[in-house]
Amino acid sequence: ILAGSGCAGAHDAVVALAEALQAPVVHALRGKEHVEWDNPYSVGMTGLIGFSSGYHAMLACDALVMLGTDFPYRNFYPTDAKIIQIDHDPTALGKRATLAQGI
Repeated sequence: ILAGSGCAGAHDAVVALAEALQAPVVHALRGKEHVEWDNPYSVGMTGLIGFSSGYHAMLACDALVMLGTDFPYRNFYPTDAKIIQIDHDPTALGKRATLAQGI
């Protein structure tokens, strides 16, 4: 899971989704304040000022769920994973990466 600022107010739902999927939660800089705290699935931030843990979690995934993020750094996206993007802004869907599903 890659969580962004669109996860504001949804901390518990993001953690519940991570638990159900048994998936690590990587966050973008703007998602940090919304999902990092009290989250046993958090593996850190990715991006230009992120951590290797977040970077490697994204690169190693076979499926990436993007929640409320328009993460701009294409070189940090996995190359072989199926990507699902969930965003309230339909113009953000597929803007940065090819999607298997946009919601």
